[in-house]
Amino acid sequence: MKKQLGMVLLTSSILLMSACTSAESEAKPIESKEHVQKDIQKQVQEGDFVFNIVSKKATYLQGEKPDIYAELAYIGNEKGVTISYGYSPITFTKLEETTRGYTFDASVPAPLSTGVPFTGDKPFRESLQPFGGYIPDEQKDKINFAKQIAKDSMPKGHYILHAEAQFSVEKGAKQLSKPLSTVISFDVK
Repeated sequence: MKKQLGMVLLTSSILLMSACTSAESEAKPIESKEHVQKDIQKQVQEGDFVFNIVSKKATYLQGEKPDIYAELAYIGNEKGVTISYGYSPITFTKLEETTRGYTFDASVPAPLSTGVPFTGDKPFRESLQPFGGYIPDEQKDKINFAKQIAKDSMPKGHYILHAEAQFSVEKGAKQLSKPLSTVISFDVK
């Protein structure tokens, strides 16, 4: 009888403990935005070329101009190469604001620069310039948002910035198979 009572108590205790443990393990953790890793620097390399995009900070204050740049460097063994490209070998191609679900594509003029010498000691560098083009028949909130970006005053939100290095090698290095592209993210509070 004592053995049976002991077994019942032991079994009850185990069931009670496992029920409490299951409830705790099923509880979902609260995600905090402070713990989200921001990708403020990215680098891609193909052949003799390295493409970097860098944000000086993960979070900017509203009204503060984001300090972001992209850089293309030649790292090959030759003294230099000759390349051709459109407006610039570096383009910030798209800006996404994920809080509101807005996407803005950059519009870039298309002149072609040819025969441009490019050496390892002087990389190409472009800083982020405000862009936020829109189509007049888009929703009014998105148009106002785009106008704020164009005035270099990014509204609060979480942003993903796409950048690309696209050029042709005329001589001195192997042609790239595709443009070098990457993204970073940052917040405006």
